[in-house]
Amino acid sequence: MPPYVFSYYTGDESSDPLDRVPSRYTYSIDHFGFYNKSNHIDDNVPGTFAAYNSAALKQTFIDYLLTPVTYRAIAPGAAKWGLLKAVTNPAGGKFTYKYEQNKRLDLSGNEQNAPGVRVYETLSEDLTANSPAVTVKYKYALENGVSSGWGCNDDILPTYKTEKQTHIEEDHTSFTNYDKGGIYAYDDASLNTYRTIGSIVNIVSSVVITALLPGNVLGPVINFVFNFLFNFLLGAIAGLFGGGSTDRTIVEYNMYSPAFSNQSPFYYSRVEQFNEAASNGKTVFYFTKPANYSAEIASLQFPYANKPRYDSWKYGLPLKTETYNRNGIKVHAVENSYTFWSGSLNENYFSNRKIQPNRYYSGRYSDDGHIYGSAGVQQSWLTVDQYVYKKGRAFLSQITVSDYNETNAAEISRRTVSYSYNSTNHLVASEITQDSKGQLTGTNTYYACDYNDGAGSMIAALKNNNLNGIEVTTVDWKALNDLRLLIGARSVDFQSLPNGRIRPVVTYKTNLSEPVAASITYAVEPDNIHGYPFFEVRNQMTYDGQGNLVEIKDNENHVTSYIYGNNNRRIIAEVIGADAAKTMYTSFEPDSYLSVTNPPAGYDPGNNNRFSLDPFYVENNMCPTGDYCYNLKGELQLHIVPAESYIVSCWATATVNLLAGDNQPIPKSKTGPAINGWTYYEFAVPAGASNIHFAKVAANAASILVDEVRMYPAGAKMATTSYDPTLGKTAECDVNNRITYYEYDALGRLINVRNEFRNITKTYEYHYQLND
Repeated sequence: MPPYVFSYYTGDESSDPLDRVPSRYTYSIDHFGFYNKSNHIDDNVPGTFAAYNSAALKQTFIDYLLTPVTYRAIAPGAAKWGLLKAVTNPAGGKFTYKYEQNKRLDLSGNEQNAPGVRVYETLSEDLTANSPAVTVKYKYALENGVSSGWGCNDDILPTYKTEKQTHIEEDHTSFTNYDKGGIYAYDDASLNTYRTIGSIVNIVSSVVITALLPGNVLGPVINFVFNFLFNFLLGAIAGLFGGGSTDRTIVEYNMYSPAFSNQSPFYYSRVEQFNEAASNGKTVFYFTKPANYSAEIASLQFPYANKPRYDSWKYGLPLKTETYNRNGIKVHAVENSYTFWSGSLNENYFSNRKIQPNRYYSGRYSDDGHIYGSAGVQQSWLTVDQYVYKKGRAFLSQITVSDYNETNAAEISRRTVSYSYNSTNHLVASEITQDSKGQLTGTNTYYACDYNDGAGSMIAALKNNNLNGIEVTTVDWKALNDLRLLIGARSVDFQSLPNGRIRPVVTYKTNLSEPVAASITYAVEPDNIHGYPFFEVRNQMTYDGQGNLVEIKDNENHVTSYIYGNNNRRIIAEVIGADAAKTMYTSFEPDSYLSVTNPPAGYDPGNNNRFSLDPFYVENNMCPTGDYCYNLKGELQLHIVPAESYIVSCWATATVNLLAGDNQPIPKSKTGPAINGWTYYEFAVPAGASNIHFAKVAANAASILVDEVRMYPAGAKMATTSYDPTLGKTAECDVNNRITYYEYDALGRLINVRNEFRNITKTYEYHYQLND
């Protein structure tokens, strides 16, 4: 099986040398961290460490900082380089993505570039057939054609200037100062101890953000910080220590993007999906957005960049979906309503404090009053803010589904579904439907967390394992004159398996001849799960060592069992009327059987322990089902010893013999016609037969291939399924051994259904009519 192949936008599609996948840690990025083709810094970064001290490179960084409009602006479409371009599946189908720059409206209603790119077109192609690609386009616009993008505060600017007004007072002038590794130190050459130096210097700084440099800044992604200090601090301070008192101003320019840690929202509120080359209408999707942006999304304020500003769970939710026909008439609509819960993490562990010093003091250690000040004075020197994180969730409260006349758009029907939620696990607790005639029906769901521990044997275990969301009881009702009447209910008992997994083992169900009044249509009874007169045992379930369901037995003792394959992930055989341990099946697919000499750790052999073969003789061939069959030059033995009459069946390329005991032949009870070189054989195995095996073919004789080997009690029925790992079901062999084949195109779409003779019985074609 060939692999999936992924391709990406690398720049090979363009002649522009700047259309490329950027290097890691590139400086050629916009305000949000997306590649923007600006090579101003990347092309000037030196290859040696010494060259970093060059004036040209310093000026390059200064330009990058002070001219964000030039060097950190968005380059439309550049963010696509490095993104996924296409996926080609093993069957030859190809799915391609095309991107364009995101757009949004600013708070003044003007359209602006937004961070990143969006998918505007997808193509589905069958590379193995001469058929046109299926093109789906997306338009991110309001009804008037302008962008439906919103968000990204206009007032978030990444570059700002800080001025520190510094006042120096000194009472001792015999000292030197020096810079060591960026640390400023002060020493007195004429005195021996630090204690006798006296009060050398007190530096009082007030910090004022005096300017925000303009830049087209929108939001959410940036991954680095530049901090450039102008008027070298060492030189500034050295010039201050000349005696007396001096005032100086130190200016810092910083590019700092608070949007990295406190992203501004950016969403689209309306998207159209359509096939431009076809006249099959369009689908329009609407998403939730603020009714008033300024009121709901707080502005980002310095220096409290991480303070939560909005309830993120309220926005970008599916609000409405409308379907239009080829004439532009709305024919179907689904509209959602939500309720929201919001709160705060008020615990001390989750609180945050931002302390911004407004003045800086420096002096000798014993000068406590100058360093710390009194409590009142300290507060005047500091700006302090404390905040906690927001928490919340969105609940879908109602869905309204409407259908309209395809000619005049008049509403034909309306159905409303309302939801309420469990207060513990926040899952749906009740669902009430009102149809076009006003009839109310509903479903109540009760979970493990709704019951007391003693209500069932595994309720406590479910809750102790945090399985509060497991459904225990489901109740269906309808309203009649404001009274809820029970029309059906289901309940479950659970059990812990040897591997520790908890599984349902008994189901209960109502068997009502007419609706009845019942309290559980209104509320749960926490000490009573299925102790009601209308409940009866419906099914009992059995599982294998991996937790797979292998047997269901109903209240009338009817049994359905299952055999698993495809690495124990899919059901490959269903048997009606026989316990799981009494059945055996193999179609020799490598992931559906195991050599008993090399099972994986912890594997329950189950079906695979009921036969043995030599894997050397499993062959890839043109088989009745699946891709593999078995050459009878190898041994194939069935290990079930039947206590009753059994059926063993297979498909083979020549006459096969089934033996028992000391190579005693078992007579054939049925032989089918030859189909595509394969013949169906069926054997009636008597009760008590042992050492059941197929006769081997001599090494020098012609090979005989077998497939679809089944063994089950004579009164049971078996149906089997074969799968392709990527496409899904490829063949079904029913209880009468009639085979149906399923074929798919390169895009994974079903195109043909064939019978056992490989004749097409159904075909599916996918056409897209062009506009006139």
